[in-house]
Amino acid sequence: MTRNAFRQVLQGCNDTLMFLDETNVSDADAAENLKVIFEAASGEDRARYHDVDRKPPTRGAILMTGNIPLEDHARTPPPILEAARTRLLTMNMAEPIFTTLPEGYENRAAAISALSHLVDHHYGTAGRKMIGKIIKDEPKFVGDLSKHIEWFLEKARNQALPISDRQLRVFALCYATGKIATRAGILPASNVLKDVQSAMHSFCRRLEVTSKSPAVALLTDALEKNAKHIRKVPPTKANSKHSEAMAWRYNDGDHVQVFFTSSTAENWFGSKKKRTIKSLCDEGVIRGEEGTHCKPSIKAPKCIPHDGRVYSTRLKKIDLPFFRQVRKKAS
Repeated sequence: MTRNAFRQVLQGCNDTLMFLDETNVSDADAAENLKVIFEAASGEDRARYHDVDRKPPTRGAILMTGNIPLEDHARTPPPILEAARTRLLTMNMAEPIFTTLPEGYENRAAAISALSHLVDHHYGTAGRKMIGKIIKDEPKFVGDLSKHIEWFLEKARNQALPISDRQLRVFALCYATGKIATRAGILPASNVLKDVQSAMHSFCRRLEVTSKSPAVALLTDALEKNAKHIRKVPPTKANSKHSEAMAWRYNDGDHVQVFFTSSTAENWFGSKKKRTIKSLCDEGVIRGEEGTHCKPSIKAPKCIPHDGRVYSTRLKKIDLPFFRQVRKKAS
């Protein structure tokens, strides 16, 4: 895991406990320079020049496991190592867990099975406790709880989000609970649906960010850094405007079609251009020209004010929220 990827995952786990397994496979820059520790301790995110809103601070606790303590990976001067130690508590487990059998169990397998059952059973305990309290105090809302959950699930499933049904039900439960708690006067009046959907979409973006290939991550980062120089064009009309633009885009349902020239790719990817373009083609992000002699680029469509060839990429809108920010800033 690289430093940037760690920060993105941390944002998705804001105000929660995050578990990181096998920290020994972290990127050298993150591990040897202890960037993971300092990134976790820093509550502020760096704002980019086109951001219109201040980014919310990240707060949370982190539990990391590994065969070697993170501080033993360090290749930093003593003062930096000491500063890291003030932010990190290390517990060395010299022997296997369950070296002694917990009371009430026949063997270690039974103890581990019971522990797994407890973890699964008490998943989201705080949420269920709150629901139980609401139902106990306001029994008239019991029937509404299932209706709100099913309504939210149906609405969310129609969006084809990259999220498991179990994760989706957590957000549905939050919506139903918040809706009833607001009606009962337990929580102040607010747009519960908007708040839960915002959290859910943010969570989905973090999931997709962590699963992106290096090439897609590189492309997305380039699009974000240059968002204000990428012009929006109508997809069905010939266009002569914005010929000086770095790249062009238009919306296509839940996706965004982005076109850019070879020189722009050189500017964005540098020495990694050839390898990145090939990877994007292999992954189906770049759709080139098919035929006897396949090419990664295509002739610029009429809506693109460019006489030569361009690379045509297709990405999900949910991965490109910065384009909406550019639109809001322009308006």
